[in-house]
Amino acid sequence: MENHQSLSLMLERYVATSGDEENANEAVENAISHRRQLERRFPRRWRFRHHFNHNQRKSFNFSFPLSHNESSSADRQGNASFCSCPLENGGESRVCRCGEEDTDFDWVWDSSFKSAAITLVSDNREVKFHPEFSCGTAAVRGSQLMTNGQYYWEVKMTTPVYGTDMMIGIGTNEMDLQKYRYTFGSLLGSDSESWALSYTGNLHHKGVSQRYTNRFGQGNVIGVHLDLWYGTLTFFRNRSPLGVAFEGFHGKALYPMVSSTSARSGMKVIRTCSFASSLQFLCCRKLRQVVSTDRKSVV
Repeated sequence: MENHQSLSLMLERYVATSGDEENANEAVENAISHRRQLERRFPRRWRFRHHFNHNQRKSFNFSFPLSHNESSSADRQGNASFCSCPLENGGESRVCRCGEEDTDFDWVWDSSFKSAAITLVSDNREVKFHPEFSCGTAAVRGSQLMTNGQYYWEVKMTTPVYGTDMMIGIGTNEMDLQKYRYTFGSLLGSDSESWALSYTGNLHHKGVSQRYTNRFGQGNVIGVHLDLWYGTLTFFRNRSPLGVAFEGFHGKALYPMVSSTSARSGMKVIRTCSFASSLQFLCCRKLRQVVSTDRKSVV
């Protein structure tokens, strides 16, 4: 108990004295989040106190939700969840199973290729990042190597989405999952070996960020379609396509990947499927594009 208290105080004092604005939000966020967890576990022995006055908080320009209700509200602004399940039930997060109809999976998250700050549950399909507190960026890759054909998978955001970054993407075997172990950053897409979508709605590759869609939050289902016939990567939100995000994947061998800097954040893969590129599939894809175009022209 004393170690936990000391840790939270150290984090807060670090921010108050170091003047490191780049990591200030993340450090304070994790300290406060961890102390609230202790307050719930030990309500009589622990009293949560803010060590910052109003002006100090304002100067750090907090970008994270201070409560679950605030995060839920922010997640839904201009961005509907996959389902209408409430995110809270009597102050506790509600377990939502919507969209989780599949029982067979081509791959799961690989316990041999993950950060130490990650716990895998639900038969290695669900990722729990930084279970206690966060001091950097954690990542994990999928167990399937994707080399040819069509691959599609879906990841549900099971917890509030906040912090420096939470990302979904792909990478090669050369991607270093430990690169930002002690740094808060956008890990996936920080080099030439990975490509990713951030919860902020930005695409990342080679350390370059560009706008792609609106931000997403808790309850959203993010789909990923890797087409190694055309060499494209397309993202979906709540099973609606967002358009081609990246191109040029011909001849590459890739793994699914996710990363997060946020304490007690989580993602769950709820669908994984793959199949060979066939004439039937290519014809159906072309027909869908034509029908979609015709509908837009009518409107």
